[in-house]
Parts: sequence; structure tokens; C-alpha cells
Amino acid sequence: MEKTKNKFETFILQRIQKYNHKSYWKKREYIINPNKKNKPKKLIFLLKIKKIDAFHHCSFGTNINSGAKFETPPVLPHGPGGIYISHESTIGRNVVIYQQVTIGSKIDGGLAATIGDNVKIYPKVTIVGDIKIGNNVIIGPNSVVINDIKDNCVVSGIPASIIKELGGADDEI
Repeated sequence: MEKTKNKFETFILQRIQKYNHKSYWKKREYIINPNKKNKPKKLIFLLKIKKIDAFHHCSFGTNINSGAKFETPPVLPHGPGGIYISHESTIGRNVVIYQQVTIGSKIDGGLAATIGDNVKIYPKVTIVGDIKIGNNVIIGPNSVVINDIKDNCVVSGIPASIIKELGGADDEI
């Protein structure tokens, strides 16, 4: 378990990493909300978010009044480094996304992945296309997901396939 940081440590890390989790997601929510009409404020927030995205080589699919849909902000244990999420993606609750993950749409455009609740996506995973990833899924590192994944399972490989089904008392997501 990671040691809890005090407020001073958190403040210093946010300045060094140029990423404040709460502030980033609050600004992002404001930008994509079509009910918010203050366009200059949206543009300023968008500029700040794109600056953070560029610094971390990432993108959480944000445009004015559109973008990837997140039920709750994802947990990013290693920060936003190298994470790309398509504008058309839908991400559920309590999703953990490690570094260097790509969630994209197919080359010809169209919809991107729908990811369920309580999903862990380990480093360097690529998820491509209009696919559905169920709830309580673990996607192993370096996997390429091109097909739907049912609930309660662990997948890995290229292309990703089920290596274990979860559901017992000993299984942990």
C-alpha cells in the first residue's frame, strides 16, 4: 500500500508533475458540458488541459462540448503519462489506468470502446474499436484488445484472450 502523502508533499508533487488530479478533472468536466455557456472560460480551461496533456504526452479525449465520457475520473497510479483515450470512448466507475495505455477508435472513425466498472488496465495496453469490456475485468500488460470481453475475467495477450475467470472468494480485482 502506498504511503499517504501529507498536504505539503502533494502540493510539491503537483507543481513538479504539473498535474493536479482534482483541478484537471473539474476543468475537463466544465469544458465538455454543453450546458455551460461561458465560451471564453471553456477556451482558457481547454488551453490549460491541452498544455498538461502535451507535457505528459497524453489525451483524455477532450474537445469543447464533446469528449470521452467518464462515470468517475479514473485512478492513474503513475499519473497521466502516455495515456490516449478516444473522444468516443465511455469509461465506467472505479477504473484504474496505468501508463502508456491507448483506447482508440478504428482507423475509419466511428465509435470506440465502452469500458465497464471496476476495470484495471495495466501498462502498454491497446484497446481498439467499438468493443465492450465488461465489469470487474483485469487486462494484463502489453495486451491488445480487439474483441468484446465479458464480465469478471482476466485477459492477456495479442490479441487478448481470457486466461482466468473471476468470481471466487480468493479472486481480487
